[in-house]
Amino acid sequence: MNMLTLRETADELRLGTTKTWQLAATGAIPTVRLGRRVLVTRQDLDQFIADHREGGDESTTGSGQLPVVHGSQKVSNGRRSRV
Repeated sequence: MNMLTLRETADELRLGTTKTWQLAATGAIPTVRLGRRVLVTRQDLDQFIADHREGGDESTTGSGQLPVVHGSQKVSNGRRSRV
């Protein structure tokens, strides 16, 4: 099973690491914790991308919208983030 760090996941999604941490903290991107490491499986990342792809059939591709994460929500790394 291919596992990615959140930094690698951010690179794949072309997002910042803070936004990627927020998506992981809210459960939008499923994660696996191994000790202090937070990892994302390639399969879960591919599914996240498919669920948020625009222009397809809504019944199979999801809403095309990223979840909204507010600055008051605590992220997994123990820091508060601001949006």
